[in-house]
Amino acid sequence: MDLLLTGAKIIDGTGRVHERGYVWIDGAVIRGVGAGAPPQTIRSAAKRVDVAGKTILPGLIDCHVHVCLDGGPSPAHQLASESYAMTVLRAARNAQRLITSGVTTVRDLSSRCCSEPSGPGGVAFNLAQAIAQGICTGPRILQAGSAICMTGGHGFWFGHEADGPDGVRHAVRSELKNRAQVIKFMATGGIATMTAGDRFAPQLTADEMSAGVEEARKMGARTAAHAEGAEGIKNALRAGVDSIEHGTYLDDEALGMMLDRGTYYVPTVAVRRRIAEDGARGGVPPFILDVVQRVLERHVQSLEKARKAGVRIALGTDAGASMFPHGESARELVELVAAGFSPMEALRAGTAHAAALLGMQDQIGTLEDGKRADLVVVDGDPLSDIAMLQDVNRIEAVLVDGEPVVDRIAVTRPGT
Repeated sequence: MDLLLTGAKIIDGTGRVHERGYVWIDGAVIRGVGAGAPPQTIRSAAKRVDVAGKTILPGLIDCHVHVCLDGGPSPAHQLASESYAMTVLRAARNAQRLITSGVTTVRDLSSRCCSEPSGPGGVAFNLAQAIAQGICTGPRILQAGSAICMTGGHGFWFGHEADGPDGVRHAVRSELKNRAQVIKFMATGGIATMTAGDRFAPQLTADEMSAGVEEARKMGARTAAHAEGAEGIKNALRAGVDSIEHGTYLDDEALGMMLDRGTYYVPTVAVRRRIAEDGARGGVPPFILDVVQRVLERHVQSLEKARKAGVRIALGTDAGASMFPHGESARELVELVAAGFSPMEALRAGTAHAAALLGMQDQIGTLEDGKRADLVVVDGDPLSDIAMLQDVNRIEAVLVDGEPVVDRIAVTRPGT
């Protein structure tokens, strides 16, 4: 499609704003972005759609989702009580909710797997294939397969249990064999897995994760660590992971290590606030609700400290976890602004910075010449009101690789 969108406010993801500008899309690629009227050579060549009064921004990128979960009160109970086929159907619905909310790329950080002789059987992997083949609609998916956890550790109910450096090394190789594009480690316990002791205590050791990181890097795969408590966070940092997920108890030493190593922080605060505020009414089990209510304030403080320290922060929501259905990624942008980010900084966390974490900064995350044409047209200005992105009715169009997936502005109408 040779398409020219004109008249909109353009937030291009680099920190620049183009007033009453244009975006020229040639097939799957952006070929021009600028303020004011487009050059005559473009106007005469492309189908033109006037979107005056709207805002165009890069497609949002959510770096922490679970497509096989749907925000029910207990993730473990959901997976234990339903068939693999039902999980797949839920995942397809979740993908639809994500794309209609303006999220064009996600990183799935552990999904249900199934052993199949004909090939990889993970929900996220097969959902990504189905989207690419046009069987269903959804965002681009980078998937981790099953997270690596210690035996009986956090998320064992949909993870890959492994012990010792050699065991973790083998587990990583197995996940890579099954087409994982990123490897996730469970560095500590977590809220959704009941244990008798400290829920945020270290689990996988630094040596175990170091072996896993080494194997991942051999194959060019990036790594992430679920890490809640301070010592477990630092174990993951010593192992060299690319991102810390949640990071509830970041201390000054951990922040310094993240700055030295260039490690990203994916805070996922919005899901915790949702649990704390609505979990009792929503039937969230006390073993989840109690710990979230106890640590939420400390979690927010970690986010505020990370921002002030200059740690690189990317958008991630833990979508699918308790009380957080897919399609609500913009709630995390609101949390970032509440923690001191400007709306522009929050949007960059969900676009350019998220793309860099995924290693896709040359392809997505900004609206620039040569980038993939992933963009969202919204009715309103998120720089004035970041919360407006929570209203899916104000998402006017969503394009992935130049193709309209959501289209309320008649992008596909005959050209003018």
